[in-house]
Amino acid sequence: MTALPRQERSTTIVAKPTPSARSAAEARERADSILAAKPLTGKGILIIVENLPVPFDRRVWQEATTLQKAGATVSVICPTGKGFDAPHETIDGIHVYRHKLPLDAHGALGYLAEYSAALFWETFLAFRVLRRHGFDAIHACNPPDLIFLVAALFKPFGKKFMFDHHDINPELYEAKFGKRGFFWRLMVLAERLTFGLADVSIATNNSYRDIAIERGKMAPDDVYVVRSGPNLDKLKRVPPNPAWKKGRTHLVGYVGVMGQQEGIDLRPGCGSHLAPTRGCAVTHARPPVDRRRPPPGARRAAGHGRGPPLPGARRPLLTTAGAGPPAAADRRQGRPDAGRGGP
Repeated sequence: MTALPRQERSTTIVAKPTPSARSAAEARERADSILAAKPLTGKGILIIVENLPVPFDRRVWQEATTLQKAGATVSVICPTGKGFDAPHETIDGIHVYRHKLPLDAHGALGYLAEYSAALFWETFLAFRVLRRHGFDAIHACNPPDLIFLVAALFKPFGKKFMFDHHDINPELYEAKFGKRGFFWRLMVLAERLTFGLADVSIATNNSYRDIAIERGKMAPDDVYVVRSGPNLDKLKRVPPNPAWKKGRTHLVGYVGVMGQQEGIDLRPGCGSHLAPTRGCAVTHARPPVDRRRPPPGARRAAGHGRGPPLPGARRPLLTTAGAGPPAAADRRQGRPDAGRGGP
């Protein structure tokens, strides 16, 4: 929405909305009308996520709150994390069940121990949720691609299975460990079995949708693109501060978790490619979640240092409280999305 101009007089002049602003407003109005009708009243949804605790995982939390607004009884199973230690609590009407993981996995055996413990607790808590609240469908968020094993126990009883595809794990494994092999082949198999069991799959972008259709052999009509973003009601736009550029022409910000496989060591080179003559300042804010060592070969390019630190660097730069905008399903194809999951 373009900003409304101000005048010294009390007269209010409304700027004509741009086409993109009008379409966004219309989409939000349609979503609000759907949620107001409570189409999922009487239905139960169980969301299982292993990667991050809820509500810290913003995408999963937005999905949960959107389903709850649509009338569903929503339960979530997730791991504990710093600041999210309660084994069970109800937040905004959503039942959150958390379990501990034995360690912060690094090697293959560590991941085996972590995933085995997670599957045990996810199965145990799924039966508890079934007994206490009931559910009609399991919404599984990867990584890893093993939650289908929990869903398979409930499929004979008529429970639906929806796969929320956040990461392409075979590629993630290869990027992290720099090789293929036995465990890589296991991940390819787990991904194939997950897609094979899923009634519906949702992808973060069209690149992932293509993977679900081509590699996962899912019917195109059963794969949806669901994008996520911040709650616009919680964001405050402020004028830019040129001081953060430190005399450079461009400023790049990164907000999120940085893992070993993210390729952060390539960041300086990207800055040189994007701004080869005038320079590029890079700054970031991230939650202290991934404690792994930086990737081998991490380096600084000459003339491209870390850039200015952000205020409150110990905290995420942006946070969104409460429910975000309703997730929007989109089957359109052909957009040049990034190869890795994201909105």
